[in-house]
Amino acid sequence: MKTSVSDRTEPTEPTAAAPSAASAPVHPRVDAATWPDVVRGPRGSAARTAVTRLLVQRALAALPLRIALGDAPVTGAEGPLVRVHDPEGFFRRIGTDGLIGFGESYMAGEWEADDLVGALTVLAAHLTSLVPRLLTRAATPAPAGGPR
Repeated sequence: MKTSVSDRTEPTEPTAAAPSAASAPVHPRVDAATWPDVVRGPRGSAARTAVTRLLVQRALAALPLRIALGDAPVTGAEGPLVRVHDPEGFFRRIGTDGLIGFGESYMAGEWEADDLVGALTVLAAHLTSLVPRLLTRAATPAPAGGPR
């Protein structure tokens, strides 16, 4: 029996025709009609992507996570493993769209985690230290009504 999810079908039980776990893609392909921006990816500048790479790598290094960027060796000694398959796309999306870009990067298959809930829990617990204060102040809207 198969179930349909956004024009994709996934077997609910193993069948002889189903691919093995080793040959199956990490993430099913994203439906271009439903998620065109995820498939296309953002147009971010090389400079913004480079700065994002430096900031994100520095922030991740301080967390209890193990990180593998592309073909580079795993860094970090503890915590869930986050494997970034496409570092350029990962950093471009985060630099362009912040947390939305981080989520879209996952949807696009640019990164995965051996324990997704554990990795997201670590990131959520350290969210205030991940985003530099200068950027959070710049993104905070002014109080309604302003000075009188």
